[in-house]
Amino acid sequence: MVPQLFRIGNHPVSSYSVLLVVALVTSCLVASRLARKDGLDPQQIFLLSWLTILAGFIGARLLQVCAQLSYFLENPLEIFLVWDGWAFLGGPVISLLFVIWYARRHRLPTWKVLDVFSVGLAVGDMVGRVGCFLRGCCYGRPTHNWFGVRLYGQEVDASLRGIPLHPTQLYEAGGMLVLFVALLWLFQRRSFDGQVFLGFFIVYPVLRSAIECFRGDAIRGYLVQDILSTSQFVSILMFIPAVTVYALRRKAASLAAKRVVGKAGLFS
Repeated sequence: MVPQLFRIGNHPVSSYSVLLVVALVTSCLVASRLARKDGLDPQQIFLLSWLTILAGFIGARLLQVCAQLSYFLENPLEIFLVWDGWAFLGGPVISLLFVIWYARRHRLPTWKVLDVFSVGLAVGDMVGRVGCFLRGCCYGRPTHNWFGVRLYGQEVDASLRGIPLHPTQLYEAGGMLVLFVALLWLFQRRSFDGQVFLGFFIVYPVLRSAIECFRGDAIRGYLVQDILSTSQFVSILMFIPAVTVYALRRKAASLAAKRVVGKAGLFS
């Protein structure tokens, strides 16, 4: 746990802030680079990336507010303290709606845009979770395993400070690294536009729901106490439509390919 990296004069610079900036820049660069390979305008995608990030921050903050609704109803002005915490899953949901709106408004191929963004999102979350680990937030439940980490910061509940906890931040960072590599591989070999994007929203909810079982921070909130967290519920809402649309688009792509082969056979 290294909450502070260095100081500029009397102002401390947190590791979380630095890793967050790195995550955002990396995500935008990856998306714009893949956009060029996919025949999209990289400059337009780079600009859209930053606009989408802004929308994502709003979505992540809204989910955080919903997860702690009773607290924010009593302290409504704190809703606007956006630097005071986010719930990551809210970001992709609002970002998705914004990207679809923007792509249609500017006549961009929506599925292609979503594909390049999903790869950037994976690498961004990977880096961001390392920042969470250094900050000490998003921590896990107590564990007796050798890889448990001891956290002492103010982000950690007083009853859990100094005892071995599951490094859930690193669990997700490792999982996202694997997912990032898999999405890059799939991007080069996809059989239909949108396959990479839908693949992300099929795999990530499963990964996140599994990690939730080891999370120990109560700030996430529960829909069913100690059974179904807010993040797991949102994951279900993401997973079901992603699987459904994936099956439909795969079937449509398969039928289109058969028609092409059939026409080629007629004129051969």
